Amino acid sequence: MAFLIVLYVILILTIVFLPVYLKRKKYGSLKNDKVRELENEIISRELHERIIEKIQLKFDKSFIEEQGYLDPDITIVSVAKRLDTNRTYLSEIINTKYGMSFRDLVNKLRIEYAKKMLLDDPKATIVSVSGRCGFLGSNQFVRKFRELEGSTPAVWRAGKLQGDLKIC
Repeated sequence: MAFLIVLYVILILTIVFLPVYLKRKKYGSLKNDKVRELENEIISRELHERIIEKIQLKFDKSFIEEQGYLDPDITIVSVAKRLDTNRTYLSEIINTKYGMSFRDLVNKLRIEYAKKMLLDDPKATIVSVSGRCGFLGSNQFVRKFRELEGSTPAVWRAGKLQGDLKIC
């Protein structure tokens, strides 16, 4: 008889507590799934940031320091291939770090380089400067220069050289 009572108590406890146990196990599993999902998201974000940082360092070295922007045939796809990445990552880096598109950055860097050349060699022609800066033609160079500096390269150079003479 005692055996039947123990068996009956076990049966009652099973009927009462089994649904509670299963419910806790289900929600515990959901909680673990959410935790795993968040962990994966954090890992993905960290991996993404490391990839971006690595590409950015390679970009700064090969494109900025080594003046890769002077290549007249440069495209975002060719630079991305050289950096072993894709144009999406590269575009994201340029937009984030420099606040402009790839093409705008190329033009800005080329014009900065041209300004230095115009002052270092006052006898250099606009055509020769435009070619050495990576522009395919002097018209494109003059248009971009005027767009960024507010005057043509010749006028800009004359103003800078006159300003230098006044200082001396």
